[in-house]
Amino acid sequence: MVVLDPPQIIGSVFVIIAGSLAIAAQNLHLPTLKACLGMQVVACVASVFNLIVSVARMEARSYFCWKYGEGNLTDYDKTCILFNNSATHYFAELILIQTALIAISVTLAAYCCKVVNCCSPGPRMPVITVQVPPAQQ
Repeated sequence: MVVLDPPQIIGSVFVIIAGSLAIAAQNLHLPTLKACLGMQVVACVASVFNLIVSVARMEARSYFCWKYGEGNLTDYDKTCILFNNSATHYFAELILIQTALIAISVTLAAYCCKVVNCCSPGPRMPVITVQVPPAQQ
């Protein structure tokens, strides 16, 4: 079974890039942290998309059993059922992996958001001072 699905492959690349940026953000450099936050959000969206595609593929029949000839088809039927069961297990594993990737991306995005707020410089507020002449005695 050859599966050519560029959107899922691109989504997986986004998850890999987000993970690489999370590793690079360990030094708490502010631009790297902001990039990590943005990529974790993108990775979360890509993982949700991949999860939806995996569930849709799991619901569709993976293999169609064709009957060839008039002979004993029990061995062929058993083989076809085994292929269908293995494909179902494969897509179930994909769903589990995508769910884990969503959880990891959300957790890292929340962490990056907290660290970006902590490590960024505070807002600059102008302070107005009034100089009053010293009181006379």
